[in-house]
Amino acid sequence: MGIGPEWIVVLVVIVLLFGASRLPLLGRNVGQGIKEFKKGVKDASRDEDAAEPKSQPAAPADDRKPLA
Repeated sequence: MGIGPEWIVVLVVIVLLFGASRLPLLGRNVGQGIKEFKKGVKDASRDEDAAEPKSQPAAPADDRKPLA
């Protein structure tokens, strides 16, 4: 799967829209957004795991002796 003419057109349009000087800033912002998204997903799954109740402890045995 190589770079086809569609990708070249897409890259040219991006350069024309944003300008060559703003592309590094745009790439950095996209990278930071992806990083924050991954962190949020990781934190949410960690919170979800912590909220799930662990296995319930067994009920204590009734050690009382009968009155009779």
